[in-house]
Amino acid sequence: MSSLDSRYGRSSDRSGRVPGWVPVAVVLAVLGLTWLTWVAWSASREPVSARLTGYEVVSSRQVDVRLEVFRRGGEAVRCEVYAQAEDHSIVGSREVRLPAGRTGTTVVTTTVTTERPPVNGVLRGCELSGAR
Repeated sequence: MSSLDSRYGRSSDRSGRVPGWVPVAVVLAVLGLTWLTWVAWSASREPVSARLTGYEVVSSRQVDVRLEVFRRGGEAVRCEVYAQAEDHSIVGSREVRLPAGRTGTTVVTTTVTTERPPVNGVLRGCELSGAR
């Protein structure tokens, strides 16, 4: 044992002990990965999902909104989009309906008529038409 080890109380006997925080870290990592897997799996099971792929302000009273809507089954879908003014107030909205049809991704472009000049288009959400 060196003089520094004896001075600071360090022992050269490290009999293979694992620090107490290691098992706790392993348990937390396993729980975290389990939760993450469950969240990813449940999100992937949604019957319909959508995302805004773009918008174009056409005039002082219209904005075109582009969506990609993914349907797991061929159910009818209802989406709501809206336009915002510069002050973030909603100046127009529209419901977009996709009739029952093919599964997979459908690209939709719709025009929202506004009461004041719009600055953007926003997707509020989509759901199956029968869902409320």
